[in-house]
Formats: sequence, structure tokens, C-alpha cells
Amino acid sequence: MVYTSASENLGAIMDVCLCLKKSQIELFFSDVVPKSVIDGYINDKVAEHNFTYDEDKDLVKIRNGKEFTPQIQEFMIKAFNVLANMGSDTVLELHALDYPTMLWFVTANGKQYDVSVCPSLEVAKIAYAQRKLLCPVPEGEEDSCTHIAIVYSSQLGKKLVEKYEFDYYGILDPETGKPQYFNGNKVKKDE
Repeated sequence: MVYTSASENLGAIMDVCLCLKKSQIELFFSDVVPKSVIDGYINDKVAEHNFTYDEDKDLVKIRNGKEFTPQIQEFMIKAFNVLANMGSDTVLELHALDYPTMLWFVTANGKQYDVSVCPSLEVAKIAYAQRKLLCPVPEGEEDSCTHIAIVYSSQLGKKLVEKYEFDYYGILDPETGKPQYFNGNKVKKDE
């Protein structure tokens, strides 16, 4: 991530995402610090009135005056599962985008990704239009960004890959939130 300390990176991530599950934050940083250390950072931020934590919902929110609607909050949490499973050492830079493309990030090896949450074909069409408008790829050049759609079914995911040029679709495990990636037919192994 951007900073050398996990505590500073936690602040940077929350500035971007506004709300995440505590379990996601713990998983994201598990490659650099123990869960107890991250819990301590979160508790410190709560005590300093920078964050709130709802234990019943496992939800950490930043106190900066901004807030998502419940649906957008749910989509941000779903999108962040992609990053949480990659780990903080993998992610170099992170930015929030507009619904339905929730996040754009760069990995330590220089690869760019965006993550859209697409519960329907209509939402995928919006994500596709956003991409074409905001990040046009000149004719004859290859798109350097890997486009991932989080979906609820393989049937929908295959249509998105085919129709709206997503490189992969991911289905989140309902228990762990871990994404399983597909590129239309075959499983994509974690990088």
C-alpha cells in the first residue's frame, strides 16, 4: 500500500471505501500484521472518534461526514472482497469509483483492475458504458485494465463476459466472501 505502516494504510483504505467489514480488514492485512494488531488499530480509531464499529454487523465506518446508501455500502463491501483476498502487500494503489464500478486498483506488479458489482445485465451495461466513457481504449490498442464483475450466478457472469467485455466474473462464497473467478467457462486461479 501507499504507506509503510499498516495503521496509516488502514486510514487510507477507509478514506476510500468509507465502510468495510472488520473481518475483511483483518484478512486484507493478514499478510503483514496479526489480526490482534489490526483489531488494536481499529479500536484506537474508534476511541479517537475517527471510526465507528457495529459489532452486530461487523461493520467499520469512517467518521468523515460521507456515507453510502445501504445498497452502495453493500456493493462496496462485496467489491472489497477481491482486494481482501489479495492482501495488502499485493495492492499498491486504490481508488473508489462510481456505482456500479466500485473500485480501481493497481497491484505491486503494475497490473490495473477495476471491480464492478453487477446484480443484473442492466447494471453491467451501466458499468460497461462508464468504462467506455471514462477510460476509452484507442482503436487497435489493448485494454491494460482487468475488468472484474462480482455477480450472483454463473449464468449472469457468462453473459457479462460475452456481452460487456468483462475479463472475469467472480462469485463470492456466502460464508467467507472469498471470490471464485471465471472467464466464461473455466475457473481462473488466484494470482
